[in-house]
Amino acid sequence: MPPVSPLLVDGQRLSARYNELLFLDHGYHFFAPDPGASTLTSFTMQRPGDVPLVRRIPDIEIRPRLLYHRYFMLSENIVGFPDEFQDAVYPAYARHFGGQCNATTVAINRVLHEPSGIIRIQAGGQLEDAETFSEEPVGIYQLDATTEPREASH
Repeated sequence: MPPVSPLLVDGQRLSARYNELLFLDHGYHFFAPDPGASTLTSFTMQRPGDVPLVRRIPDIEIRPRLLYHRYFMLSENIVGFPDEFQDAVYPAYARHFGGQCNATTVAINRVLHEPSGIIRIQAGGQLEDAETFSEEPVGIYQLDATTEPREASH
């Protein structure tokens, strides 16, 4: 995966079959050297007669760990679905999480979390500092037990 040197590309070609046979062709490049921002998804859910419920995926409290990882990958790749499915992705998320919480309306935001650099951490910064997060609204979806979620008029 770029960026790599031509020497590494040639070495990979020579060793590819051995790496596959021994299961050494891992995707650690996903995490290093510069992984970039993480993509999270936040939900604000309106429930009848109750205060709004705010959730974010992935959430480290999610158990079992495999479910946390699944939500992590779904959130990270949410914009990676083919264009013809994009209009169905967010309503499906709204239906899933809204259904779990008995919500009538689900507002979805895409959250980007920039990793903190070493200089920031050495200066006293924390991994979860608010300024490392930015949110972008995706849509507000009305949930009705008899129909598919529909985007609410703004």
